[in-house]
Amino acid sequence: MAEGVFDTAYPDMAAQITYRLLQDFAENVADLLLHPQPDVATLLAQNVNAYQQATERILGARAGTLHIFDAAELYEKWFAQLNTSWPQRHFCG
Repeated sequence: MAEGVFDTAYPDMAAQITYRLLQDFAENVADLLLHPQPDVATLLAQNVNAYQQATERILGARAGTLHIFDAAELYEKWFAQLNTSWPQRHFCG
């Protein structure tokens, strides 16, 4: 707050809300990674973008200033560990 990066009238409450929001986000990402669907890369990107935007708004940060992580990089690293083609092979009829 002292740096002027965030603009919220209720910093303590914003911190609590952000904490709960990020817990929910972590659960969603874990579910997507552990139970992938054919469009898991798109769903990961949507989740990251939505939660980043929501967190920025709660904290009063400028749009695009918070970066939770890179969804494409997470997808790449996670599925490279399992087997790069696993999601596609797993869901092909």
